Amino acid sequence: MLLIDNDGVSLRNTRYGDVYRSVSGCLQESEWVFVEPAWQMIERLASHGRTQFHVLELGFGLGFNLSVFLDRWLKRAKPSWRCYVQSIELHPLGLDEYRRAWAAVAGPPATELVERWLHCFDADGAYALPGIHRYALHSNFWFDFFVADVSMALKRLHTSFDIVFLEGFS
Repeated sequence: MLLIDNDGVSLRNTRYGDVYRSVSGCLQESEWVFVEPAWQMIERLASHGRTQFHVLELGFGLGFNLSVFLDRWLKRAKPSWRCYVQSIELHPLGLDEYRRAWAAVAGPPATELVERWLHCFDADGAYALPGIHRYALHSNFWFDFFVADVSMALKRLHTSFDIVFLEGFS
């Protein structure tokens, strides 16, 4: 389902013919477009006494937003804070596809970022079965991987969210 173009410039989803993004600068793009604005919101909410934060991601894709957001969280969150990220993805990739994509995108330095969550995914592919899969990525950071169509999943989520990462293709 994942194709790395021969020119090494882009990652494509062969199921839909979509370009995930350019190989160059994708982690920076995730930082600027999603993580930095999200962190500003968290700091604003925290300044008003909030200690729990709920993030919804519509379209997990290759996991760049989760990876960059988790990295920021581990570096800057206060120990008393709690974060719950729920990400919805209809067609998760295979473990090897995630690893190949990350190797193409950022090489060895980014391996630590992706392995923070990818090591939780079951080698037998159970993570890709329909439903919600919960992973504790840190003592104060939880990740729910919801394998479902976005329109169906949103009807089943009974919580409010402080931040929404909206991918255009979801």
